Formats: sequence, C-alpha cells, structure tokens
Amino acid sequence: MIIRVLVLGFYDRDNAGDELYKLVLPNILAHGLGPISELTELNSESLTLSEFEFKSMDDASAQSLLDVDVLICGGGDIINSYFMSKLQSLLSDFTGRVYALSVGIPYPADAHYLHMFDHVFVRSRLDFSIASKEIGTRNVTYLPDAAMSLVLGKSLENRRTRTRTSIGICLAQPAFFENPHSAEILDAMVTAICSLATDLPLEVHLISMNQTPSNESESDLVVNSVLQDKLVARAVRTIFPRHLRRPIEIYDYLARNVDVMISMRYHSVIFAVSLHKPVVVLYCSPKVDKVIQDFRMQIDEAYQLPTAPDGKPTSCDATVLFNCMSDAFREPRARVPLPPFDFTGAHRLIFIEKKTQCPLVKSACPDHNFDNVLQTCAHALARYLRIDGPSATSLLSARGPFLGGDKSPNAYEGTARLICYCITRDLASPYIWGLAANMAGADFCLQAAIRYIWEDTHDIAVQEIHEAETYYPYLAVKRRAFLTIDSIFSNDFRGYHRSGWGYVVGGMRSLDAQRMHRRSPIMLDTYMDRTFHWGNDALAALDLIPYRTPWIGILHHTFDTTHSTYNCTELFANSNFIASLAACRGIIVLTETLASDLRKRLLLISSTVPVHVIYHPTETVEAEFTLFNFIQNRNRKVIQVGAWLRNPYAIYELPLAAHNKLTLRKAALKGKDMDQYFRPPWMLDRLRAALVDGPSTPLTMDALCRPDTSPDTISRPEICRPNQLNKYCAGLYDAILRNDQSVTVLERVSNADYDKLLSSNIVFLNLVDCSAVNTVLECIVRNTPLLVNRHPAIEEVLGSDYPGFYSDLHDAARFLESFHRIRAAHVHLKKLDKRPFSLDVFMDQLQDILVEL
Repeated sequence: MIIRVLVLGFYDRDNAGDELYKLVLPNILAHGLGPISELTELNSESLTLSEFEFKSMDDASAQSLLDVDVLICGGGDIINSYFMSKLQSLLSDFTGRVYALSVGIPYPADAHYLHMFDHVFVRSRLDFSIASKEIGTRNVTYLPDAAMSLVLGKSLENRRTRTRTSIGICLAQPAFFENPHSAEILDAMVTAICSLATDLPLEVHLISMNQTPSNESESDLVVNSVLQDKLVARAVRTIFPRHLRRPIEIYDYLARNVDVMISMRYHSVIFAVSLHKPVVVLYCSPKVDKVIQDFRMQIDEAYQLPTAPDGKPTSCDATVLFNCMSDAFREPRARVPLPPFDFTGAHRLIFIEKKTQCPLVKSACPDHNFDNVLQTCAHALARYLRIDGPSATSLLSARGPFLGGDKSPNAYEGTARLICYCITRDLASPYIWGLAANMAGADFCLQAAIRYIWEDTHDIAVQEIHEAETYYPYLAVKRRAFLTIDSIFSNDFRGYHRSGWGYVVGGMRSLDAQRMHRRSPIMLDTYMDRTFHWGNDALAALDLIPYRTPWIGILHHTFDTTHSTYNCTELFANSNFIASLAACRGIIVLTETLASDLRKRLLLISSTVPVHVIYHPTETVEAEFTLFNFIQNRNRKVIQVGAWLRNPYAIYELPLAAHNKLTLRKAALKGKDMDQYFRPPWMLDRLRAALVDGPSTPLTMDALCRPDTSPDTISRPEICRPNQLNKYCAGLYDAILRNDQSVTVLERVSNADYDKLLSSNIVFLNLVDCSAVNTVLECIVRNTPLLVNRHPAIEEVLGSDYPGFYSDLHDAARFLESFHRIRAAHVHLKKLDKRPFSLDVFMDQLQDILVEL
C-alpha cells in the first residue's frame, strides 16, 4: 500500500537549510533509519512504502490535499501566524493525520496553533517545554533538527592538504538588510579577522546558505559580497564559492575545506556541530540561541550581538569577537560526543502507530479581565430578568437582599446558575448553591460574590494546570469526519463514574473541529438533557438556545416522571427544544428502548428528525471478576452502585439473612455528590426524638389517647396504658434502625479500588427506569455478576435470558444464597461480545452518522 505524504514548509527559496529537509526527511520517514549512509541525493527506489511530495506553503491549495494520506509540516520555525493561518485554511476539510516535524516555535503566544497537529516533533528543548504546556507531553517529542541525522552518516575524510587555517563564515543577510549598523558590524568582523591573521596564516571561505536571487533581504550573497570586498582590501585571502547551492554540496564543502566555523545561520551551526568543527556562534536570533542551549557542550564560543527592538544587531565588539575566535582556534573545546538521537521514533509514531492526538484535559479558565466578566453577567441578567442594561448593572453593585429578598434559596437557583455559568462556563458549578443561599443576606452584594467566584475559579484552574497531566481517551479509529462540540461542554461529569459520560465526550473531543482548527458543518450537543432542563433558563438568557444552525444531539434521560422533572416528558413541553428541532439533523440515544419511545413522541408532533442508536461505551480494565477472586474474598459483599433512576433504599430492604450461606454483607457505594441518596447523619436522632422520646410530646399511649384526640386515632381507649411507649412507633423506629445497620456505606473510592471491588463482589441494582446504565456496562466488561430487576433496556445489553434478573427482592435474596446462580450469571457475561461497548466502536458509528450528514 502506497502512503501519500505531502510535506509543507518554506521550500524552493534557495535556502540551503530548508532545502536540506527534502533530503533528510524522506530518509527518516520512509525507512525509520534516520542516518544518511551516503551523502548523495535520495534514491527514488527507497520510496517503496511512501510517496513524498514537498511543496512550499505559498504554493499549496486545498487541491494539494485531495489524495494525501499524511500531511507533514516542517521543518523550521513554522509555528507562526503567517504559516499557520495559511495551514488552517488548507485543513478546513482535511481529515487525515497531520504532523509537525523538526519545527520551532518563535513566539510562545503562537503555541495555540499546535492543536492542529496529531503529534509535534520540536527541535529544541525550550520549545518542548512550551509545547508540552499547551498540548501535553504525550503529543510532543523532542528531536534535534532533522539535519542532525547527518551526524550519523558516513564520516568524510578531510582530503585537502592546507598550510593555512581555513575559516568558514556563514552570515545571515536578514541581520544586515536595511540595518544602519551593517558597515560598522562588518568592519569590526574584518578587524577581528585581521588581528587573528597577524600571527596565524588564514584563509576565509564565505558560505552563502541562502542564495535567493530575487530577494535582497534574504540572500547571503549580498552581505558576503560586501564582506569579501572588505577582506580583500585588507589583503586577507578570501574564497567565495558562489557555485555552492545544494545543501549537500555545502555540507560536503565545509567537511573537506574548513577547519573552523563562524556561524550566524541556524543550519550552519547544525552543520558545525554535526561535523565536529570548532565553531564560534555569532548570533542575534532566538532560534540560534535555542540550538546553543541544546548543544552547549559541542559549541566552543558564542557571542550574542546587542540588538535593536526589531531584532537586528546594532554593534559588534572586535575585541570580543577576536577573543572568541582566538580561543576556538588555538584551544578548541574537546569534541564531546553527541548523544544518540532516536530519529526512528518519528517513523514509528507516524507510520507504524499512526498516532493521532491525545487531547489534553484543561480546566476552563475564567476570563482574565474581571470587567469583561461583569459585563457578561450584567448582559445575561438583563435578558434573564427582562430589565434594561443600566438596571442590570445597578443590581450588580446593590447591597442587601437580591431583588428585595422575597425569594427562597430555591427560587434564587436560576439566577445563581446563570451567574456561575457566565463566570465558570459550567452549568453544574459547585458555587451555585452557596450563591443562591447568600442572595437573601442583608449584606449581600452580587458584584462582590462574582469577584470571589472569579478569583477562586482562576486559582483552582491555575492549580490544576500545574498538577499531573490528564488526557482524554486515546482512540485508534481512523478520523473520517469532524464535528463542533457544543460550547456548553465543560467536563461536567468528571469524577462521577469510572468511565461515564465524561469519558465518552473525551473520546469525541478527538473529532472536535474547533480544537483542531478545522471546519464542521454541524454542532453536536453532547447532553441535551442538561441543555433543555437545568441549563435551559441560563442558556436561553445568553441566547445560546434555541438552536438555529444545524445540530445533532445525544439524549440520555427517559420519559419516566416519578424520579425527576428532568425527563423526556418535560423535554417535549419545552419551547426551546421544540423550536430547536427545525435545525436538528438527528438525535442519538443509547438504547433501542428509548429510541422507540422517542420516535413515537416525535411522530406525535409531526417531526421527521431521525433517531439513531449507539450503545454507551465504557472502558475495559485488567481487573476482571473471577470466581476464584470471589471465593478467595474474605469480605464478600453485594454492593448497590449508583443513584440516578434507582431506588436507593432497595439494598436496605433486601431480605438477605445476616448469616447467609455465602457470608455476603450488604453494602452501598457512595459516589460523588450522592448525599441526597443516603441517610442524612442527623436523621436517626431526629427520628428517635419524633417517634420515641420527643421532649415536647412523647408518643406514649396517654398522649395518643387524650380526650381531645381525633376519634380516628382512638380505636380502643380501654386498652390504653398510661406512660407506655406507642409500640407501632417504636417498632417502626426499630425496623428502620435494623435496615440501616444491615448495610455498610462505602465512601467514594479511587478507580483502582472500584475495579478491585467489582473483581470479587456482586453488584445489586433496583431500577426505577433506565436507558443506558453505566454500572451495568461496567459489570458486562468485567464479567461481574449483576443482580438487577428486569427492564427492556437492560435486556438489550444483557439478553432476556440473563440469569441475574430478579422478579422481587425475595427472589434477589434467593439468588444471593445460590452459588450456582451467581456462577451462571458470570458465565453468561463472559460469553457476551464486549466490542459494542468499546469507545472505538462508538466513535466509528458516530462518524458513520456524521459522514451521512
């Protein structure tokens, strides 16, 4: 199979450094060899696996990418606005892999362009640090400039017998073009050379690394001609080999004819280092400074010229330059061997692993300008409260209960959510409830609250930036389409599940057009339930909904109305959702069961929006359940996991004997933000006070049978016994206490501990309703026996004949007494095909939908 590779850079400009990449890159990439075994032009027969085409960025167009499999950008300092803006326009519809190879980053502010690439090979350690902070170390490799692969090639013998010390000078014309100090600097150089020549026979070779005939600002022929005249006038033997144009000719010439080098051009420094020549680096550019830092042990002397604000040198001290040259000539540094460079790594990552980008998780930093934040909040408040701009602005600085204090904390929730979203871009911000509670305070000031949240969020974001890198899931699927991830997404579900929706959206981030500077004709709402339920009012106030441009969405919640108001029944009563359907190109759900219900409801409103089904993926782990693990476990448990659309009290009612055959104990795992599904710490004390020993009205028989008690509560007054406890209340309290004590609450655990729990215990669920259930999927991929009530959506993934379904809690208890039934459930799960639940399959099926659109 022929892999078509296009390499974009600054080519065909008669720049020897850039043209050298045409020679070394195919050797590195086509074979993964790195070294050039012979200093000859590349043999076309070596390109058996890949077809390489080199093109200058200025000559490239979208047509250039039509049949390209892999696009490589490099080498050189191409990470700049000029090159990258052109690249961005070319890549708008390109879905192939894109790499930056042997590149430099002239300005750290341009590092954001690195998100365009699937992997970046930088040529300096400083740039590696810059790139790593922007896109993460997994997406960056440090390799010295590709020209350094020449050092691994066959050594050249210095065949020319000389009686003079030969100096090779490689100046850079851009430093002298339209520079009023040029003559002064060149005169200083001539003075230093002549001083050296008084007691050391010299000849000077003027090497032009750039010979662009039509560009006086770049062609080194210009400055070398001036320098030649000045040297000849001082009777210095000068050789000006104008015929040297091809990079390999220059390299060969330097190897055979030059003893010492004075290098100003970047690649002349690289040549000197790779040829082990004594070298004086005369520099004023950041990229040359970077190569000096990386090869300090191989560079004899470095003289940084003072510069003007435009970067051009302003002077050269002849004495300093003379001392540098004298030291390099008379006492050259011992040649320190170059460290080994694995140029084969580029071939491996690009053509063997076919690596795509590993997206780095970054916390959303608030706007750095607080005034901008205030303006955003005021504008949103005006729309939300239907007031004018000045009134909204005055509300920010007003002191006292917000809107007169006639609202409860719950009533303030909408405003608090709106404000927090404006600051944090998170519709589930942890600041919402605190802000809502404070709004009724006598000394409340919204502007002060906004500043507090803004500063605290910024501090947390900065802290997370300096913590260990976290990446979204890595995908091995071929990229065939891009999409625009909704701007509302903000990692809302990190930490809630082992591999929950945040994990899935992380996978989809690898197709995010905005992040990779691509174009997508369609937007994906990753969580429609968030958008049109708890986020509805805030997003409408910001005019983000209803959607008016093409979009597709993923729907999670069911039509059940008993568990929460955040359901599909309410969704179809939402005017913003109904209005958004006009631009909707499809809705994705995670089970056929929900798809069937959704299609019926869409039909009722005469909507033709297509409904697609893709199963919720999860992450596979090494720690799978085995019967051996279960038997060896001395602390066996049946564990209730999760909360959404579940009966949280079911595990307490499960009639499992304390001394059961398999010595199982009941447990409930408490996850992130699940307090509302567990007993409050004060509940039993208050319950006892109310049912048993309340101080104001003890529930004794006397109290319940007083003459003024309602007749409905007094059935048999004659059996009353003064001051005796009401047995029903006492029995109710005791029953609640027994149930509560029968279950061990497991506090939130790490991913590793969660995997360990599921590898040797039984999982229990009692579902109210469901579509996709993370816990079920996690049990499937681990083969963990799951005890669950029957539901059509669960039958889809487990099969209707799954042995772990129970009809009631007594049946569930009988299951837990039977090792045979537990083993049968485990064996059934082992036979299930796990591929439909992989993230790669999910992404492939999602791309199928996108390609159709």
